[in-house]
Amino acid sequence: MGLDLVLVTMGDPDRLTGGYRYNRRVADRAALHDARVGFVAADERRFPLQLAGGPRLLSRALASRPDALLVDSLVTAALALPLAIRHPSVPSIGMLHQPPGGVDQVAPRSSRIQAILDRRFYRLASRLIVPSESLAAEVRAAGAPAERVRVVPPGTELPEPAVGVDFGPTARPAFLCVANWVPNKGLHLLLEAFGHLPGTAGSLHLVGDVEVDQAYARKLRARLGLADLLGRVVVHGRSSPEEVAAYYRSADVFVLPSLGETYGMVFAEALAAGLPCVGFRVGHLPDLVANSVTGLLVESGDVPALTGALERLASDAALRRAMSTAARRVGAVLPSWDDTAAGVFAAVREVVPGDGQPDE
Repeated sequence: MGLDLVLVTMGDPDRLTGGYRYNRRVADRAALHDARVGFVAADERRFPLQLAGGPRLLSRALASRPDALLVDSLVTAALALPLAIRHPSVPSIGMLHQPPGGVDQVAPRSSRIQAILDRRFYRLASRLIVPSESLAAEVRAAGAPAERVRVVPPGTELPEPAVGVDFGPTARPAFLCVANWVPNKGLHLLLEAFGHLPGTAGSLHLVGDVEVDQAYARKLRARLGLADLLGRVVVHGRSSPEEVAAYYRSADVFVLPSLGETYGMVFAEALAAGLPCVGFRVGHLPDLVANSVTGLLVESGDVPALTGALERLASDAALRRAMSTAARRVGAVLPSWDDTAAGVFAAVREVVPGDGQPDE
């Protein structure tokens, strides 16, 4: 039977972050699985201000009488208490892209409260869909019933790239970083590490939205203005998927020192493009990037080690070529978005009454 689903998210569902892209790619393939996915967006508010809109958000999501609610992890805390009070008959399914409590919380107290509410949602949900085994372990450790957790990795296909990108002299490697400017992505640590490299080591190219966190952006711009980085770092800003694909194809090394990655979609895309990857040994990344084979992973927060990894790849063209070949081989067998959509809709059908097995 056909599925009518509502996916509840925060703000614009078309923004270019990993979790939003995951949701949109799955929704775009709904018709192939005899399903329809409509979006209901919560007002863009930081926690805990979003809690006040939870009851109204749930009413809006239920207004069309869907077969199930898909709830993005950015709003699970806001819907936890309204769901507990209202007990709707339709199943709720978490689309979890972050650990309980979220990331980049300014106030630790807010993060603790959000984590409590996230865990409450986990216990209420019929299914919890996560992108990796590492996040599945965190969710189970937070009290989610293990039998309700399903791991469905994101797809990895790159679109046809836009026109070619000139990153400068080919004798100097181009290091590419694709990330929005938020603290959890560790861009401040990347700039510090890159600043310790000799000027001949290559260029650094930053691709991503620079307007997400104004205070953090001011910090990064101030660092970019210091002498050791002048003329060595190019800020490309927010870019389309086609433009990002062109950057991947033109770069020599991918680097992103995230402080946490529940999957690492940009790392997977870099592998598919044949780029050696440099980052911290966090979250799912050790399962995605084989250290010393497809890239170099160092301990989280270790700036000297990050500098050493960048310098090693900058100075060793033969190592870059070997890692590039290995990366492309790994990227070729990563899941497609069709695989992801099939996994998500199979998990949904497990709990929709009359369309699969009843929930445990």
